[in-house]
Amino acid sequence: MEILLPKNYKARQYQKVLLQAPQRFKIAVFHRRSGKSLTALNSQIVRTQIQKGVYYYFLPTYRQAKAVIWDALVKDHVPKEIVDKINDSELAIYYKNGSIQRFVGCEDIDKHRGINPIDVVFDEYSEMAEQIWTAVIQPVLRENKGTATFIFTPKGKNHSWKLAEMARDNPKE
Repeated sequence: MEILLPKNYKARQYQKVLLQAPQRFKIAVFHRRSGKSLTALNSQIVRTQIQKGVYYYFLPTYRQAKAVIWDALVKDHVPKEIVDKINDSELAIYYKNGSIQRFVGCEDIDKHRGINPIDVVFDEYSEMAEQIWTAVIQPVLRENKGTATFIFTPKGKNHSWKLAEMARDNPKE
């Protein structure tokens, strides 16, 4: 049986730029309702099948992780054929190939210390504490050569704006 990934998703032209970018660390600044969460989710689902590992999808709060991604998108975009089990209380998908995908909030960044993801998505990064990246996740991904995707709508000149400016100045990074 052939399983097509991504499931129930067709990228718009501007989303393809993000999906095809070769950089380890990607930043997408899209307007509201542009499909940034759907794009990042589907891209990460595909990656779970390419490389076995632990994948994290971060949102500012647990409630957002559950409502925006888990309840609204996961069931429509994760093919049942590649899933070993789904844990609704953990917001985690255990794939048949051994990969694990977790959907979490960033209210308490200290509870994420010690995790060892190979790929993360920061959805609405402008709404999170900068330290979730700089102090918790970045050192892990630098050590294990992991990847990260930051998606957000700007909110003034905060840490997400600085990250986007740094990316503009160093596009190969």
